[in-house]
Amino acid sequence: MTTMMTNLDKSKSFPTSSTFAKHSELPQLPVEVWEIVIDCVAMEVGHGMFPNRAGREQLVACSLVCQSWVPRSLFHLYEHLEINTADSLEHITYRLFTVRELCIRVETILVKCTPGTDQSWVSLIPLRLTGLTNLKSLLMHRFDFTKKTPNFYEVYRLYHVERLSLVDVTYSRYAQVTQLVSATCAKLLILNSNVQTRLSPSANPGRLLLGHLSNLTRLHLQITWEDLCTVSNDWIFYYPSIRIVAFKIQETQGSNEDSGRFLAKDSTAAWQRVAALFRGICLVEEEAVGKTHCVVSVGLGISKPICQMTSAYVGVGRPVPYIHLLSLGEIPELAPCVLEGLVSSRCRLHEIILPRLHDENASHLWKTIEDWLLNPHFDKLERCTIATDIEDASLVIDEPFACLHEEYKKRMPRIASKGVFDCTPDDCTLGRNAPAL
Repeated sequence: MTTMMTNLDKSKSFPTSSTFAKHSELPQLPVEVWEIVIDCVAMEVGHGMFPNRAGREQLVACSLVCQSWVPRSLFHLYEHLEINTADSLEHITYRLFTVRELCIRVETILVKCTPGTDQSWVSLIPLRLTGLTNLKSLLMHRFDFTKKTPNFYEVYRLYHVERLSLVDVTYSRYAQVTQLVSATCAKLLILNSNVQTRLSPSANPGRLLLGHLSNLTRLHLQITWEDLCTVSNDWIFYYPSIRIVAFKIQETQGSNEDSGRFLAKDSTAAWQRVAALFRGICLVEEEAVGKTHCVVSVGLGISKPICQMTSAYVGVGRPVPYIHLLSLGEIPELAPCVLEGLVSSRCRLHEIILPRLHDENASHLWKTIEDWLLNPHFDKLERCTIATDIEDASLVIDEPFACLHEEYKKRMPRIASKGVFDCTPDDCTLGRNAPAL
């Protein structure tokens, strides 16, 4: 097998099985046919951090067909490593030691822990699995940071990854996570777990300090609204590098209206700090050349956007004036709170995407939203559009209006007089006779 794997080099050229075929006395299919079959099975595994489990099981089955199929199967299998016990770590360590060429195949390590069991073996992974020069992603599932070994962060300095994903992990202070980000030099942090303050001796999660993480460009953070209101008071980001920040608010039980009332608690101050974060990123972006965009978004879970603020540039020359987009999706009642927070943060808007509103549920919002849009701080506002990313294909338009733009012009005449609602009734996609989105 070692002879076979020497055909593997850093260019990731596929190993062949010609050596085994040469010594076999049985009738053989052409080597190319074997390899195509195994490659087709490997395509079912997929790429990224979450390979298809059924596809991996099929690849394992391929490796058991005969000795000739082993090298090609391992070539694909070892692109993603899944480690869930100390025994599985020892097995993978032995395989990589005996076939060193497989080390350069490893791109993702998935560490799956079982709560309530000994997890000290997690600290051994970087010491046992060395030479992973193409490692890009590290995912930890159900790891308990409160029970880590003393040398945990030191050993993980041996790995430099682009993506660090922490799912259903246990941590009592933000520093337990940010230290791992610092150790691995991760560019993207996905943290899909809420901080468990009750496990902290001081009952305090500490500050979210990201100011020293010069490699971190993207942060996706799951958090409760109460924790966001608290941690945003004194968080620190490293603006020269951070570009995308997404907060996924843990949903409460009940309807959207219930969630809206829950999010209204301490809302204006929290939105002011979120908008100030966006403004800080944009101030750095203005001085950069060749950057594409920066985003700060807040949503209920993954599929319910509340607000998204975006700036973008066109071309790679001198930066053109950036465009800020404010998108309020399924909770229109929060629009005044968000706009007030934006004004308080001195964050300017060039474009705004308004939620779909009609008199049945928004008669009390029209004037309030218009008042905030007319604030002197929004003097750069050039265009208002209306959200079209709602799954419900039905379009409610109050009589006698032909399209939503026409209705908004009537409901908010002062802001409409500035010409920010640009619409041609005959071909408006938000018209009464428009095709379903």
